[in-house]
Amino acid sequence: MINFPTLQSLDKLEVFFKIIRSASIPPKFTYRYLAKLGFASSNDRNFISLLRKLGFIDNKNVPTQKYSLLRDITLFKEILGQQVLFFYKDIFEIDTNALFVPEDVLLGYFGRLSSQDSKFLKNAVSLFLKLGTLASFEVLAQKKHIKEVSISKPKINLNITLPTTTDEKVYESLFRHLKKLLR
Repeated sequence: MINFPTLQSLDKLEVFFKIIRSASIPPKFTYRYLAKLGFASSNDRNFISLLRKLGFIDNKNVPTQKYSLLRDITLFKEILGQQVLFFYKDIFEIDTNALFVPEDVLLGYFGRLSSQDSKFLKNAVSLFLKLGTLASFEVLAQKKHIKEVSISKPKINLNITLPTTTDEKVYESLFRHLKKLLR
């Protein structure tokens, strides 16, 4: 079962990411550092869990390379999108358009994958949708489309006009030879 992250106040999420982009990278992302950034409430501690689950800090709260990339304003949306797709991959496996379905449908998806109670899951769904508004999935969708196009096999239409004959061996030989050529 997945333990989805939640935040008590989604209004702070965008401000949180904005402050991270302008602050220095700490050796460890601790509660004390979080308070220095202006997030001293006990409810704000969930930001650390969110950063960990999205892969921006490791299990010891040390910022990862993704954290550094997150701070770049030109890469922010794409990096956040990559990490959202990575963490919520099970949701996107259920529905690739999960960010665009009604909340009650999403609640069902989240409920399938978690044993958390419905109030908690509603918060998790709200956070998921909020992250979706902050992230960019366009570049990733284009890359995925390019891969799909390059992998698809070509289709061949073959029109052959054959002379009329009553000897079936001529046709069998011709089709056997064509089959070898098309392999």
